[in-house]
Amino acid sequence: MTSGADMTALSSVVGDRSYNRVRQAPGFALVAALFTMTMVVGAAYVLVPIWAAPDAWERASDPFQTVFTALLALTGPAIGMFMASTWRSSR
Repeated sequence: MTSGADMTALSSVVGDRSYNRVRQAPGFALVAALFTMTMVVGAAYVLVPIWAAPDAWERASDPFQTVFTALLALTGPAIGMFMASTWRSSR
């Protein structure tokens, strides 16, 4: 038979795990969204030279270049932040 203190400790552990899952959800959503957007823009970047010409990047509009570069710049840190938070919570 378990004591009341044991049950309280057990519910605390279970509660902490579910809290960590909820806490990590926005980070996972951010990583998934940035990864998806980067893949879409990356696919466009690969396909544009096939349809246009080898100098497609120079002829690409400024907004396309800016968005593509920003997505690449944000994806790495977002994945790193998510992995770091996952590693910390699993210890």
